[in-house]
Amino acid sequence: MDIGFIGFGLIGGSIAKGLKKVHPEYRIIVTSRSKTPLYEAQKQGVVDIVATEVDNSFKNCDYIYEVSQGGIIERSHADIFEKKE
Repeated sequence: MDIGFIGFGLIGGSIAKGLKKVHPEYRIIVTSRSKTPLYEAQKQGVVDIVATEVDNSFKNCDYIYEVSQGGIIERSHADIFEKKE
């Protein structure tokens, strides 16, 4: 299962750590304004893919948590969130 996180602060990071602990087979894809914590979480084995922005890395996610301040999803990325068939 692929789980995406847009925003990886206290809330997003905590959810991802909990998911990875219970389901280490889940693939965690993340992006956030501050990249340093993302790479640190990747080194710790919590994050599998660090995306520099909301891009096609999220296209096949089964679930996406949008936990950023103010929201960073733009209309130009709407195609990523089309219903999977």
